[in-house]
Amino acid sequence: MVLKILGATVNTLLPSKYYVHALVSVVLITVIHAFAQGRRTSRERDMHARVILVTVSLPISSGLHIVTSQFHREALLHLV
Repeated sequence: MVLKILGATVNTLLPSKYYVHALVSVVLITVIHAFAQGRRTSRERDMHARVILVTVSLPISSGLHIVTSQFHREALLHLV
């Protein structure tokens, strides 16, 4: 009963002649999204002598976390 209702709803919203178009669109969007994310790497970036400008309002704890993590990576921090 539930599957019949679901099937009728899908056929109402997306007629069977558009199944191929919908599948191609979903695959294309998935490929573009994966490509736009870039290459995954576990390598830590070298932040030595990189200048970082930090402006923080509330909450202070998130700004403190950013500052300490960049400090440990040897970045030059300018707090504004």
